[in-house]
Amino acid sequence: MSDIDTAMAFVSVLIILSFVIIYSSNYFSTQTGFLRVADLKKSSSFLSTQLFQTFDNSLIDNAKEIQILFKEDLGIGHTETLQVSIEPIVNKIKVYDKFLNEIPSTTLPSGGKVIVTFTLSFTANEEKRIDIFYFGGKTTNIEYLSGLTGISARILSEKETSLVTQDRCNSLKLDYNKTRDDLGFEEQFRTDLTDCSFGPNPPEANVILSSSPVLIEKANGLLSAEIARISVW
Repeated sequence: MSDIDTAMAFVSVLIILSFVIIYSSNYFSTQTGFLRVADLKKSSSFLSTQLFQTFDNSLIDNAKEIQILFKEDLGIGHTETLQVSIEPIVNKIKVYDKFLNEIPSTTLPSGGKVIVTFTLSFTANEEKRIDIFYFGGKTTNIEYLSGLTGISARILSEKETSLVTQDRCNSLKLDYNKTRDDLGFEEQFRTDLTDCSFGPNPPEANVILSSSPVLIEKANGLLSAEIARISVW
């Protein structure tokens, strides 16, 4: 074999080796990227569960909810002031329609119970549903104080409702690194939610975004159905 043939063969081997090295490097880099994305997705799912589904070191607390179905019985349209008593006395009482719009209400403690007063307008024979949310222990008696309004009511059983509370949010925001330790979370993260956002701003790349529907108690005390966004990197 001539020197020229030897040189050409050597160059060919170098070219082939270069392609192999480049391909292998890109393959392992791509595989590493896939594994990293998979790990971040698992971490994001874990964090969402810890923040919005569990109760230890989370943003979630339990409120109580009563649903009441009202019906107009006189066959005419009219506006009535209605009252419901809840025993024993509970806290942070709010009244909403079925679309989670607040219905203005007042509360008056009276002899171990609290009287909730609000106004509704009805058309003839109309049925309406309202939801009363509050915090406190299990109630022993819920009663519609009908008077002579011509409105009948059916009270459904009390149930627990999970929601993001300001107390929990403020507690977790006090120390971001401690929160990560308490949650057992190794990655960096940020949550974005009305009146409850915390964590550093994420980088522009290599971030996994996820979302969770939640019911949140905002800073003004009102409840709102929102989407919590979680960034993990």
